[in-house]
Amino acid sequence: LKGPGTALPAVQLVQKLNMTHRCHYSSFEHSRIAEVREHDPSVITGALFADDIPDDFVERSIAAGATEIHLKYDTCTSDRIQRIHA
Repeated sequence: LKGPGTALPAVQLVQKLNMTHRCHYSSFEHSRIAEVREHDPSVITGALFADDIPDDFVERSIAAGATEIHLKYDTCTSDRIQRIHA
């Protein structure tokens, strides 16, 4: 979800094409994940994080309604993975 106002049109298009079961939504802008979940709580959503991972990344993801957390490959540590699965 790359821009403001993209959540609802994306959800509507996926629903129209009957592709909800095959689509995951993800964004670095976590408020867009929350928007998607407001329109369709059943979808899979991922909170994206790049280089600067905040200490409360798990809590932020949960607050946004993300069902998955996506870290940049070189920021994955054992500690972070354990925190995600806790």
